[in-house]
Amino acid sequence: MRHAFLPSRTLVAWLGATALAVLLLVDAGSLVLTRTSTPDRARDAGRAAAQAVEGLALTQRSAVVAYDAAVAVAEDHALHISTEDFRVFPDGHVQLTASRTAPTLLMHRLPRLGRYVRVSTTEIVDPSPYGSTAP
Repeated sequence: MRHAFLPSRTLVAWLGATALAVLLLVDAGSLVLTRTSTPDRARDAGRAAAQAVEGLALTQRSAVVAYDAAVAVAEDHALHISTEDFRVFPDGHVQLTASRTAPTLLMHRLPRLGRYVRVSTTEIVDPSPYGSTAP
C-alpha cells in the first residue's frame, strides 16, 4: 500500500515563513519606490501649478487655477494635494503638500507597520524660467 506524501509541520512552517518574508520584501520595495518618487511627483505638480498662473495676477481665482493644474498632474501619479497647505506666492513660487499611500500587499493590514505606508511631502517649487516665451 502506498502512503501519500504528507509534508511535515516544519516544512509547512518554513514555507509559510518564506512566503511571509517575500511578501514583506515586496512591500518594502513598494514603500521605498513610493518614498523616493513622491517628492519628484509633487514637484512636477508644483511646476504645473506655477506654469498655469505664470503672468497672472495673484487672486483667489488664479490660486484655484494653480491648484487645479497641480491636481491634474497629481492624479496621474495617485497623489493627493492638500488644500490646506497649497500656496501661490506673488513671485510665482508654489508650496504644496502631496501624499500618497504605498501600494502594499501586507503592510497596510498590520497595525504596527500600517502607519509607514502613507507618504507625505511638502515642496516649494520655483517658477519655471522655461515655462513661457513671453518677455
